[in-house]
Amino acid sequence: MDEPMFSQNDRPATKADVAELRGELRGEVGSLRAGLRRLTIEIVQVKEDVSDIRRTMLTKRDLDPVNKLVDLCLRQFDDYSQRQATQGELLGRFGSLLDDHERRIARLEGNA
Repeated sequence: MDEPMFSQNDRPATKADVAELRGELRGEVGSLRAGLRRLTIEIVQVKEDVSDIRRTMLTKRDLDPVNKLVDLCLRQFDDYSQRQATQGELLGRFGSLLDDHERRIARLEGNA
């Protein structure tokens, strides 16, 4: 009874055990390779998407001339609005002055 007692997990591996483990490992390696292929395809697709985005996106540098043009247009619009307001005020004054002249002319013509 001096023979060592091995539990199920402590016994020496047999050729059948090694063959079974080899088969399991091959299955795992195959699964990992398939996962790696899928990831590789996804990475390539993401790289293509990023390239498309870079090719079609506008940068701040691209928009700078547009922003300058918009600023210029807004300044010109503000100037035009101020001129319109000033002209409206002047027309109002001239209209009152014209009315006053017409009344005086009508009075003079009535007296004559």
